[in-house]
Amino acid sequence: MPVLKPSDIKDEVKTVLNSFRASHPQNHPFVTAYQILEKLSPELKNRLISERCPPGQGGGKPYSAASVVSDAAEMLDVEIKILDTTYLKITCNGADILAGNPNVGLYRLLTK
Repeated sequence: MPVLKPSDIKDEVKTVLNSFRASHPQNHPFVTAYQILEKLSPELKNRLISERCPPGQGGGKPYSAASVVSDAAEMLDVEIKILDTTYLKITCNGADILAGNPNVGLYRLLTK
């Protein structure tokens, strides 16, 4: 089975971004690739992690599962902001993540 590329998962990433928008229609929040990865189906999330590595520093490779998610999000009609994570602790679904890059992308679908 070939390694998943961002283009292979962009539809699933769009579904997750739509779910964030639907659950917060008044605010339409920005979310990180870490949060998107957590909301993917367990099968897809686990496959991405096994093919690449866990997200954040210490994963073992520079192109983690969250990097694939980030690149997939960038293929969509999204608004992107950058968050400086210096002095911030990112906790996603109970797990602490030390960002692999101090500047983390924040994504949300453009409103139409």
